[in-house]
Amino acid sequence: MVANHPERLPADLSHLILQGTGKAGFLPALACLPKAGIRGRLPEIRCPTLIVWGERDRLVPLADAYELWRLIPRAELVVFPDAGHVSMLEEPDRFNAELAAFAAANPRDAADPDDR
Repeated sequence: MVANHPERLPADLSHLILQGTGKAGFLPALACLPKAGIRGRLPEIRCPTLIVWGERDRLVPLADAYELWRLIPRAELVVFPDAGHVSMLEEPDRFNAELAAFAAANPRDAADPDDR
C-alpha cells in the first residue's frame, strides 16, 4: 500500500518497513496526525524546504503536497509520477539527485539565526 511498485524495494527493506507497522502505538499515532494542528504553523517555516511526493501515494493525496507547497514559504515541490508514499525508497537514485541539487542550491549559512 505504501509503494506503487513494491517489487522495486529490496526484500530486507520491505521487512523492516512492515516491522514498524505492528508495534504498539502505531495506529493511534496515525490517527493523531490529522488532528495535530500543524497546518497553521507551516507559514512560519523560514528555511528552504524540499517537498518530495509520489503522485500515486495512496495514503496521503497529492493535493496535500500542493497545499504544503502553497503554505510553506520558499518550498519547492518535486512529484515522482510513478511512485507511491515511499518515493524515496522506490526511486532512491532520483531522490538522492533531487536532494543533492536542492542542498547545493540552498547552502545553509550557520550564522543565520533566521533559518530555523
